[in-house]
Amino acid sequence: MDARVRLVRWETDGVPDASAPPQQVLNRQIVDESDFGVALFWARLGTPTGTHAAGSLEEIEQLQRRGARVLIYFKNAPVPQELLKDDQYARVSEFKIKMEKEGLLGTQRRNGSAPLVVSALTSSWRCSTLCAASDDRIRTTS
Repeated sequence: MDARVRLVRWETDGVPDASAPPQQVLNRQIVDESDFGVALFWARLGTPTGTHAAGSLEEIEQLQRRGARVLIYFKNAPVPQELLKDDQYARVSEFKIKMEKEGLLGTQRRNGSAPLVVSALTSSWRCSTLCAASDDRIRTTS
């Protein structure tokens, strides 16, 4: 099976569109086209949307509702004090506790997302499992 993984980020792959609220636009442009998702959390959960506590949570739910795999990782690294000034880290911690009851989570011990994606694709379930109902391309969201 010939497959490609392309890292897709809203900051670089989202196209300006004022026809709907921002998260709806990103869902349409990115999430709806993704075959699976990789989410990495550290000190921030994200910005609330009209329906969810954060856009990242809306994206995860949308992918899960479609039956797509979602690989959720939490970065295991010290959090600088300046990132603890609001409730974001507490919200990440609450989300992690919730998700530990719902699925198997991963821990990201290295900096950067490339090792994460490579690790995910070379794990025991391999790319063929991810691609079972897909064409020759796999896209990730973050």
